[in-house]
Amino acid sequence: MTNLMIRAGWDARIESGKVASDKLESDVEALVTYMLFADEARLARCDSGVSTFTKTFPERGPRDHQGRSLRDFDLEKRMFSPIR
Repeated sequence: MTNLMIRAGWDARIESGKVASDKLESDVEALVTYMLFADEARLARCDSGVSTFTKTFPERGPRDHQGRSLRDFDLEKRMFSPIR
């Protein structure tokens, strides 16, 4: 991720004009895709353990006015997928 951030910053300072705008947009898209794990492989299976952690962890976190929390994980599909 650091390399992607450095590349985007470097290109933004060095390039100019339409080519720079297109390159910066491409760099930012690559960075956001990486940060959100968008191209990551789906998890093959989810093993459940004997701990109550998976139940108690989301319950302890703050929620927004729509009831969402950063503690909500859907480990059946991908990490950081919003649970709907």
